[in-house]
Amino acid sequence: MSSTAARSLSRAGRLYIYAVAAFGVPLGAYCGLTLFRDGLPAKEFLVLAALTLVSSRFSIKIPSVSSRISPSEMFTFTNVLLFGPEAGAITLAIDSLLLSWRYRMSPAQTLFNFGNLTLSVWISGKLFFLAAGVPPLLTEMAPSSGLMLPLALLTASYFLVNSGLTATAIAFATKRPAWIVWRENFMWLSPGYAGGACIALLLVVALHQVHFTALALIVPLLLIFYATLRTSFGRVEDQKGHVAALNRLYLSTVETLATAIDATS
Repeated sequence: MSSTAARSLSRAGRLYIYAVAAFGVPLGAYCGLTLFRDGLPAKEFLVLAALTLVSSRFSIKIPSVSSRISPSEMFTFTNVLLFGPEAGAITLAIDSLLLSWRYRMSPAQTLFNFGNLTLSVWISGKLFFLAAGVPPLLTEMAPSSGLMLPLALLTASYFLVNSGLTATAIAFATKRPAWIVWRENFMWLSPGYAGGACIALLLVVALHQVHFTALALIVPLLLIFYATLRTSFGRVEDQKGHVAALNRLYLSTVETLATAIDATS
């Protein structure tokens, strides 16, 4: 949401924003305490967290709505697969704070983004490990064939929770049905999330079979993904501008004809 949209929220909209934050902020604190208690391999976790934070700087605005996406999901999913849902959640929670500072978001926006991302990653990560029946994959790689359905569940649940919460917030701000907002602006983003999850699994396999330096293999894919998405969104914006110009032209023509008819009558 933009700052203007956030200020225009109704009472129900503000209650919704703070309800998401009320669940997500304590969950973020729990994830941080869990990581501190259990400990993590510092080097591997810090490298993946840094890649997540850096790749999120290449965020792209979704046409027609005040929301952004980034190619960081692949690293987020990799974090979850290797270290568990708490690691992925705390990484994206920190990322949400950095993005809020970068784009000068309001306190309500900051709390909502923090809660949204924390809930999305933690819930989807928990569902993945419950369905897979395996511990985090850092020390031992489970058979990839047994991870495909849990990975699909991880992707679908993360996408639905994240985009659903965001679409509902935008619906409150724009006074439009949440389903319509989601269908028009978020539904078609699902293949990108699926691709990010597949790359994350391939990266986990590569880390086990090669070395942690296999992370370097992902950089060209990341650049290609970003360039493709940016070009596609640019074309969408151009097409929307062209349609708007045509609509103005048609309206002007109709008004001119109406004026001419009135003059001759």
